[in-house]
Amino acid sequence: MERAPVMPAKMPGWRRGVGRFARDRAAALGVALLVVLVVAAIFAPILAPYPGDVADFHTANRLHAPDAANWLGTDRMGSDLLSRIVFGARITPSPSPSSPSDPPSWSACRSGCSPATMAAGPAIS
Repeated sequence: MERAPVMPAKMPGWRRGVGRFARDRAAALGVALLVVLVVAAIFAPILAPYPGDVADFHTANRLHAPDAANWLGTDRMGSDLLSRIVFGARITPSPSPSSPSDPPSWSACRSGCSPATMAAGPAIS
């Protein structure tokens, strides 16, 4: 088993952190996936094969298997799944910036819960 190179002790903390991050394969994969998601969200109208097809009903095309026209097939509405996934990338990151700053009880109960119901926890029916 190889040992990781030892960083000099005089290197500033942020540079040590960047060096550690650069050597971590899982972190590099996470950043790569995030970049792909952001690029797909920005260029969704260009990347999606059927950009106008996302919210329409096409009963004749319901639940078709993947083929040359619809690479991932179609859903119950008859829409192209690849187009829906690409346009879904625009919606996915939207709640992310606010989530870490919200207390768990606030983000779980945004629609006007009282302190008593928040203390009691969620009701299970």
